[in-house]
Amino acid sequence: MSRFEVGAVCDRGLNPRRPINEDRFLAMPEKGLFAVADGVGGELAGEVASQTVVDALAEAMRSYDFKGDLEDFLELTLQHANKRIYEAASTHEELSGMASTVALVCIEDSRATIAHVGDSRVYSLSGGKLKRETRDHTDLEDALRAGEITELEAQQLPARNVINRAAGAEAEIEPEFSSIDISRVDAILLCTDGITRHIPDTELEEILTSDLAPQQMCEEMKWRCHCRGAEDNLTAIVVKMFKADEERTLPPSRPKARIERKEQIDTASRKQSPVRVEVDISAAAEPPSRKSAERLPDRRSTQLPVSEHATVASHSARPPAVRQAQSSSVLGTALKMFLGVLLLAGAFYAGIYVARNYLPPEPPGRNSVPVENDLGALNYLREGAQTDADFREALQLFDNREYTAAHDRFRALTERAPTNARYYYWQARASFEAGNTDAALKGFQKAASLNLNAPTVYLYEALCYHAMKKEREAAESFKRFAEERMNPVRSR
Repeated sequence: MSRFEVGAVCDRGLNPRRPINEDRFLAMPEKGLFAVADGVGGELAGEVASQTVVDALAEAMRSYDFKGDLEDFLELTLQHANKRIYEAASTHEELSGMASTVALVCIEDSRATIAHVGDSRVYSLSGGKLKRETRDHTDLEDALRAGEITELEAQQLPARNVINRAAGAEAEIEPEFSSIDISRVDAILLCTDGITRHIPDTELEEILTSDLAPQQMCEEMKWRCHCRGAEDNLTAIVVKMFKADEERTLPPSRPKARIERKEQIDTASRKQSPVRVEVDISAAAEPPSRKSAERLPDRRSTQLPVSEHATVASHSARPPAVRQAQSSSVLGTALKMFLGVLLLAGAFYAGIYVARNYLPPEPPGRNSVPVENDLGALNYLREGAQTDADFREALQLFDNREYTAAHDRFRALTERAPTNARYYYWQARASFEAGNTDAALKGFQKAASLNLNAPTVYLYEALCYHAMKKEREAAESFKRFAEERMNPVRSR
């Protein structure tokens, strides 16, 4: 029997055209079930679809006793979720066109059953080699597998992210199933396309074969996506396998980041009462780069009270008050604001483009000051945790996403050692992840003033300024980040 150590990340990304996180994930280690879902439809509809999928899986697995056929059980559950989404989309016009990808793994004894629809993926790691266990349900991949186009041609064709299969797209769902023997599997990765559009399989293998804890692996994936623009919502779950007779051993400098054996659904902003939401689909066209499910009906929108489950938002989603009303007047105001800061914001996003295309992550083990999307950077930023128990415990709280508690611990460390730049950096990171950008900015500035030898600090300064609508300062900080990245060896 296997035991698991689990890490997960679910993030909105950096694309200003996608202010709502439509990704969801589910981790139920006690049931051996893990799933990711990527909503399709834009605005409210996409997150309703993905939340419906994880809710249906969670509800079903709570009562499953593993006495029946697991694949049949999972297919019935996905059919049930599909019916919920399809009927809601058909009945309520403001939810029309919604659907969701899903990729799941359910581990029973020595076998893992895999099911998926859409382009969310499952990978397995065995003997240091990464294997993709799913195939994307896209016309492009179908043509590639049929030999109709080459890989080079596929990379140059548009609509790479148009899926042809999704939960809720049609009255019946066709999930694709497979199973693997996990007796020799070291880890399993589930992820949405927000991860794979920025991180190639070779880099995923590099991350999964490192000695990072699963939560740190997920944070590394998030970091690389952010450095390359994070154009979409991104979600990843890493499940590290341990045989029953094995002891977990992790380097002391990398605190254990364990999700306890209880259900973990990314629903930080669950509302307690229905909310009326206005969605003007005609005024808010979906960005061209967003995936869309084929054969989805095109319906106009009206107002409708949305159920409690429909309004659940992840920790990275836009606050509910912000999305209470989406009207053409709001969009018009936003457009004017955008035009007003276009020249300044252009420098910021140009910097992101440069980082994504010309500053790739560097391999571990460089003999220089580590850069932050190098795996070795975590060693530098966590330096001292091996011998400092208080620092190590604070990092563990951060890795477990207990950001308020982590912030308090890091603040105590800064009071104890007011010249330690790392303590201020991690205190600022905790503030940033908790949504307190003002406090985070002050912390990053303090860390930089203490000569923190890590370009990361300037990127996070830029992200803080951007969240505060200070595009000129954001551009300047990102320029500093790019300069530091290109000249990592500095004497201070």
